[in-house]
Amino acid sequence: MFFLVSPASVIWALVYYGATLGGPHSATIGMRVMDLELRTGTARPLFLLGAMHAVLFWISISVLSPFVC
Repeated sequence: MFFLVSPASVIWALVYYGATLGGPHSATIGMRVMDLELRTGTARPLFLLGAMHAVLFWISISVLSPFVC
């Protein structure tokens, strides 16, 4: 059952970011504490936009973090 941990954690993270960023507050719990919101030009973000925001953030951190050293 250990092989299910990694895919389940990725799915859980995508659902979390999609639901919180695409929800009525447009922010994760940490963002709400700091009084930040994800906004678009026309309307509140949707679930898919919140999930894609997380994916692109993870990719950028993975690609750019080797250049910090």
